[in-house]
Amino acid sequence: MAETNKEAPKKEEKAWLKAKELINKICGYPVLVKMSERDSATKQLVALYKKGSNMLKGGVISLINERLAHVRDYRDYISVPYLKEKRRSDKVNTNEIMGQLLDYSSSLDGAAYLLDVLSKFDDELAAKVLTYHITRYMSSPTFLAYVFLARRGVKALASMNYEYSLFVLLDMAEFLHDSPIYNDLKDALHKLKKRKKLPKDVKARLEKLTKSEDKDKDDLAQYR
Repeated sequence: MAETNKEAPKKEEKAWLKAKELINKICGYPVLVKMSERDSATKQLVALYKKGSNMLKGGVISLINERLAHVRDYRDYISVPYLKEKRRSDKVNTNEIMGQLLDYSSSLDGAAYLLDVLSKFDDELAAKVLTYHITRYMSSPTFLAYVFLARRGVKALASMNYEYSLFVLLDMAEFLHDSPIYNDLKDALHKLKKRKKLPKDVKARLEKLTKSEDKDKDDLAQYR
């Protein structure tokens, strides 16, 4: 038992270092790694996450959240003066600038890919962080980059299986009729209807929402 207790922290640390290595590899695409390497690293990360402890899962989610936070810089050009002003420090070098520029998450496709990675973890923790980022994107509906990411976020959320993520989709579909992502929400609900297995509460809410939409269509048709 004593040996097991000593080995546990080492095993945890090894898993954590591996997770960081895999995330760095994913975010090294397309400059440092090929697509096949990125995809392989993603599969390994998902497997590691699902087998990992709560501490490891929290750490992995935190690292991905940090990468997704790069979206806040999309409105500004990353440069030495910008980072100096942002950090209120002169400790900035060109290598750091290049590292951030070449990081996969510094572009729309990279951020969207990381949203998909969150959905592959398929648990409540990942679903909550995913909804957080969708909320952030939707808070600025006039910025097309955010609209794009909100749409990708909805698609990622719809691929998950947890009740929380599905209820969030249903809430958004019910109350965001005028949103730029409404058509994506309708597509997500259409795919939900085709699922063979759904939690009872989700199925009941989905049927209620569908009936309400059908009634609205009938009422609108009467006035045409």
